[in-house]
Amino acid sequence: MITAVAYDAGGAEIISSYVRQNPGDWTFCLGGPALTIFERKLGKVVSTPLEVAVRQGDWLLAGTGWHSDLELRALELARLSGKKSVAFLDHWSNYAARFDRGGVPCLPDEIWVGDRHAECVAKAAFRSVPIRLVSNPYLIDVVAEIEAASLSLSRRRDCGGQRILYVCEPVRAFAEQSGEYWGYDEFDAIRFFFRNVDRVTSGVDAIVLRPHPADPPGKYGPVLDEFRMLPITLSTLGPLAGEIAGADMVVGCETMALVVALAAGRRVISCIPEGGR
Repeated sequence: MITAVAYDAGGAEIISSYVRQNPGDWTFCLGGPALTIFERKLGKVVSTPLEVAVRQGDWLLAGTGWHSDLELRALELARLSGKKSVAFLDHWSNYAARFDRGGVPCLPDEIWVGDRHAECVAKAAFRSVPIRLVSNPYLIDVVAEIEAASLSLSRRRDCGGQRILYVCEPVRAFAEQSGEYWGYDEFDAIRFFFRNVDRVTSGVDAIVLRPHPADPPGKYGPVLDEFRMLPITLSTLGPLAGEIAGADMVVGCETMALVVALAAGRRVISCIPEGGR
């Protein structure tokens, strides 16, 4: 039996896709947005308490993140239990911070990455941990979903101006937690794009603002009020694949959604305000 542990959305997406593509005897410990993500792909899932899940599994596969220490506690329990632990990195930045538990590194026995660039970054960041390159299961899944949804949308969509998907990131919250800062936050980036949208397209039919799964309700209300002159609507946070399928252009700072959109053939813009890193 394999134990899968996830909390943050990014790690949950990649771990759940791996489970779907590698069926077998799994036990799960899930929290936060991970439970919804797993059930969207796998159907009804039972989440087991962490100590029980680690004890039941022969080895551990965990996501990474910073909204919770669930994954880090899982890695620590696996180490204390003498069981192999693997962490699957779902992004390309802040690698060291993902394994920091109160100033103390909490590293797995092995780290998996889904592409060559991540492999290079991880090898530079973790010289004492084996790095394994595997196919990115989430990217395989989501691109197939986008292509299927795009075929359906193309049959009933009228030609007109651009449809833009803006994907939010909790830049400020991460900066406060990690001590790193880029000279801007998510609100600066959104305002910068909305003020300059005419520089990237001559006509806009619709802009969908998609909050991050960790964002509280109503967070972007003031921004929507400020830019009422633009055709902006707030996403209902349905599957990302469906929203990318309906977009001509996808905008964000450095979210994984930009990479997904590139793989699906969309025009992608990384929006960093003036003066930002």
